[in-house]
Amino acid sequence: MSAIVKNHRLYSIFRGIKDRLHQHQFVCWIAGGAVRDFLLDRQVADFDLVTDATTEVLKKIFPEALLVGESFGVLKIPISAGEYMDLTSFRQESDYEDGRRPSHVSSSTPTQDSVRRDFTINALFWDDEGDRIVDYQGGRGDIELKALRCVGDANTRFSEDYLRILRLLRFEAVLGFQVEEKTYHAALRAVSGISRISGERIWAELKKIEGIKPQNGNLDKAWRNVLSQELGQEIFKSILNPCSLNMERVLTAKHRLDLMVALYLLAEQEDLSGVLKSRLKLSRDELKEYQRTTHLLGDFSKKQLEEWAYEFEKDELLFQRAKQLAEQGWIDENLILSAEKMLKNHSEPLLLAKEMLDLIPAPKIGLEQKEIRVLQMKGELKDRAAALVYLKKKYAKI
Repeated sequence: MSAIVKNHRLYSIFRGIKDRLHQHQFVCWIAGGAVRDFLLDRQVADFDLVTDATTEVLKKIFPEALLVGESFGVLKIPISAGEYMDLTSFRQESDYEDGRRPSHVSSSTPTQDSVRRDFTINALFWDDEGDRIVDYQGGRGDIELKALRCVGDANTRFSEDYLRILRLLRFEAVLGFQVEEKTYHAALRAVSGISRISGERIWAELKKIEGIKPQNGNLDKAWRNVLSQELGQEIFKSILNPCSLNMERVLTAKHRLDLMVALYLLAEQEDLSGVLKSRLKLSRDELKEYQRTTHLLGDFSKKQLEEWAYEFEKDELLFQRAKQLAEQGWIDENLILSAEKMLKNHSEPLLLAKEMLDLIPAPKIGLEQKEIRVLQMKGELKDRAAALVYLKKKYAKI
């Protein structure tokens, strides 16, 4: 594995950090997911580093670093514009009182540090100086077996941080590994604790699951678990309706529906915006995205085809969602095909916004762009000249 690590774009930066620590007689190892992914020949995006130096010492060795979370002692060392490498001390954690974070963190040994990690495959270290993988929890063997197993007692691991249930589903989906039986049953027993996790952390994990590329049906399995009665009700708490007539259609869709569409179809209430904002803490842009989806599903039959064609031209994501829904029979597929054909036949708008500046008030430009584009697709405006005549006549008195 040594050659793969040393050929990575971040290796020279890691070596620089390691050398600075070595000057003070401290070790520096690569930890966790990067080691796992090197072994699996997967793309490694970043390195998380660990050392036996304390946080106080690290602040002196790396004065340029940002300290994130004083109690956890995570240093973010700037390596380029907007890019950082995380460095922490080997640590042990205890007294998880709220199922989210430890109340006590202290410096420890590499062995003790491995004990606090979630799954064995994430409890691996790379010792570059010794040119070896350090494995205290059997993670390398579990990678060979394609097994997902908690470090130590699975009940304890999930009660420490209930978000690990979603992380388990994500790793199952992305790696195609089999969840060990004890780990699986412990996750089921811990499901009710998800309601204690902040909405931001849940939403972030769900978006990671959604972003996974399908592999041998594992992604669909993960989504089925996320939307199931046992997990879904705790994750979305008062959002999903597990008895919905749409549940089976959503879970067995030929192509997986994206998260916003699934939320709308399985909702107990018509407008989830308030719940999504208060519980899952969606951003303003994400709430707008959800509202666009509800608009698509709720108003499709109320708009003319040419208006929808214009909407699809402006919003590719909305168009893709419309196609998903048409495949499942929630929207007439012929209408989607007609809108697509309409856009191909009228690939260029007759007028651009800058061409309207001298003809109409600026606040009206967006409205008239849509109006002219719709009339173009209806065949009522044939060319640029006709569009200009239309505008001049409409705003002749201004």
